[in-house]
Amino acid sequence: MTGFGVDLGAMGQAIKGVNDTVAALKEFAPDGGHLMASTTSLGFLCPSQDECGDEVLAEALEEFFDRWKWGVRHLVEEGTEMVSALSDTRSVYEQAEDKLKQGFQLLLGDPGSQVDPTRQSWEELGKPYTQLTSMEKEWDKAAKGLENSWDLAVEDVTGEETSFKKAGDRA
Repeated sequence: MTGFGVDLGAMGQAIKGVNDTVAALKEFAPDGGHLMASTTSLGFLCPSQDECGDEVLAEALEEFFDRWKWGVRHLVEEGTEMVSALSDTRSVYEQAEDKLKQGFQLLLGDPGSQVDPTRQSWEELGKPYTQLTSMEKEWDKAAKGLENSWDLAVEDVTGEETSFKKAGDRA
């Protein structure tokens, strides 16, 4: 089963890509397409009726560029909103990741310690769980002692060595 994940790096690249596109559109139409006129990049493409030589062609070009202005305006507005939404989403995921990390650090930290577990590295937090404690060593010794005692008791009762050997020790 695969889990859900968010690649914050990829989200950052998406934000940068949309931002760059919006910036390019704003260079193309500095006013966001609101007042695109003869002074903008498209102005030289939208000739007057006299320059076109045909009234129908001039009107078609004027209608096309009027629609183009609205399209550029919407692209800039939507792109700006998208960047804002992606930035907010990324921020929420980063905050959630930080809180989750902090929660695990608190969970793994030693409650009797004077050190703040959120300021410790993962390696420092994991040490108590990866090294045998004195209690675990004592249990290991006790288990070996119990095994030896059992073997001696069986030998005392039966006069033979015990048949309770580990699977790997049997012949």
